[in-house]
Amino acid sequence: MPPSKTPRKNPAATPPPPPPPTMDTSMFQAAVTTTVTATMAQISNNGSGGGTNSSTNCLNQGRSGECSYKDFTNSKPIPFSGTGGVMALSQWIEKTEAVFEICACPEESKVKFAAYTFSERSLTWWNGHVKALTLTVANSMGWENLKRMFLQEYCPRGEIQKLEQELWDLKMVGSDITGYANRFSDLTILCPGMMTLEGQKVERLFHWIGG
Repeated sequence: MPPSKTPRKNPAATPPPPPPPTMDTSMFQAAVTTTVTATMAQISNNGSGGGTNSSTNCLNQGRSGECSYKDFTNSKPIPFSGTGGVMALSQWIEKTEAVFEICACPEESKVKFAAYTFSERSLTWWNGHVKALTLTVANSMGWENLKRMFLQEYCPRGEIQKLEQELWDLKMVGSDITGYANRFSDLTILCPGMMTLEGQKVERLFHWIGG
């Protein structure tokens, strides 16, 4: 009699993968609205030179007399070397203006104090202007004029055009609303000519989120 065959057991079937998580549309829209509101507030504040806050007011009220160089340096301005492109210059300008506000720096002292933060390439550039104009004339040019000269010197048109193209092509990746909104805010500050009205910024922000 031939030996009986043991019945072969079927391997356990692989369970199907779990369904992808569903996204709550209302929650997603609420998150988008919150992020857009915060981003537009940041853009608005940056565009107007930044707003005052309670900590700044307390510092200003606690001081007496004119802002000194010691007051300026105690507020921890950041150095500017002339490298790093548009973003580095933008960050230096924003931080320097915040320091001016904290120490209540008078207009006639802004260029003189800001020049102490120059190093490397920007210091060489500044010393060239001082030699051509004299120190007194250079320091009296005004903060807005200094910013304009820096933008012309360290933000070549080709670099600005690249940033404008990035802003035009910018889209949200996945559901990273915060990362998208932060980059949108940076680019609108660096490319103010692309969207001059707040309504245009809001419209574009929602449009690019939607892809």
